[in-house]
Amino acid sequence: MFVASAGGWVLNWILKQGFARARPDVVPHLREVMSSSFPSGHALTSAAVYLTLGALLMRIAEGRLAKYYCIAIAMFVTFLVGLSRVFLGVHYPSDVLAGWLIGMSWALLCWAVERTLERRAGLKREKEEVR
Repeated sequence: MFVASAGGWVLNWILKQGFARARPDVVPHLREVMSSSFPSGHALTSAAVYLTLGALLMRIAEGRLAKYYCIAIAMFVTFLVGLSRVFLGVHYPSDVLAGWLIGMSWALLCWAVERTLERRAGLKREKEEVR
């Protein structure tokens, strides 16, 4: 979780420095923000953290319904965070969409690395033997 969180934050910082897109001025902001607009940092980091957490919880949840519940809640919270950024007037919808996609990609990479490390350590085989 630390790698997913810190990596998402670093990725967001690098992208914001590279794009340096101005905040929208179409509507008055309900909150003052000083950083660049693209990509949405809240959308990116929420996707990275919540989707990684949802994927990890799916791995330990028992039963198909519990697994779906874990990932559905993670996706719903991520959606609400992104929606709030557009509602506050501090991001264009494209900023939020980019944040979601980048964060989801980062979470997928973290999940794949976790699975690979688990297989190399033989933890999956050990878990099956316990059952």
